[in-house]
Amino acid sequence: MEASEYLSKALAQFEELFPGGHVTLTFSSAAEVKLIKSRFNQSKKELKQIKREISQELQAINATYADKRANHVAHDIGHAFAASLFGGKSKSKGLAQRNNLLKKEQLAKRSPYEKAARQIDDMVLQIDQAILKIDAEWLAVLQRRQAE
Repeated sequence: MEASEYLSKALAQFEELFPGGHVTLTFSSAAEVKLIKSRFNQSKKELKQIKREISQELQAINATYADKRANHVAHDIGHAFAASLFGGKSKSKGLAQRNNLLKKEQLAKRSPYEKAARQIDDMVLQIDQAILKIDAEWLAVLQRRQAE
């Protein structure tokens, strides 16, 4: 799956909790608070699952490029020819250039997935902050009730 698909899946999940980026909650009982918090925690779990899927994609990308670097041995005709003409240093430089090129390709493929993972982390953090606000508000409601 593409990084953009993971991100849109995560955004859809986040939008369920925060339509338009904001949410206004009202609650009058402990059961309502518990229900709201459980909804938030469930969404957080689903976002973390999406992030685990992204991590698996990143591992697959890493494995692909590790295989490419490992399979690129000095038996390449071009490197053998360069080594015979210009010596071993030329061969090493060619291998280093090839590895650098592979590393750049790998980083380019990883980048959108890493960006999506960071955005999911931000969403989880916002959910955690919302849960803390809910707890603080509920505590304030309880204190006001006791003061009455």
